[in-house]
Amino acid sequence: MVCSLLMLAYFIISIPYKVKIRNVMEILNELSLLLSLYCYLNFTDYIEELEMKNAMGWLLIYSTVLNLTINFLVILVNVTYSVWTIFKKKNILKRLTRVKKY
Repeated sequence: MVCSLLMLAYFIISIPYKVKIRNVMEILNELSLLLSLYCYLNFTDYIEELEMKNAMGWLLIYSTVLNLTINFLVILVNVTYSVWTIFKKKNILKRLTRVKKY
């Protein structure tokens, strides 16, 4: 847990990536990991309340699904944008070559 806190502090303080969305995603992933680690502590025998373990289990599931959904959406947007720019460039090149033929 200490390593996760230190990595989170590093990402917040130093902002290592030039692209803002990468910094935000790294911070989100570290927060998700930290939340998961805190949830795992409640599954030990130290906590005897079954309701608390059940609530932490659902919190772990919800946070994991949320993190995976956000990461998937970011990847989907990036891939869609990349494909769009490639097709746009190819379309512009086709138009330029047609103009030069005539």
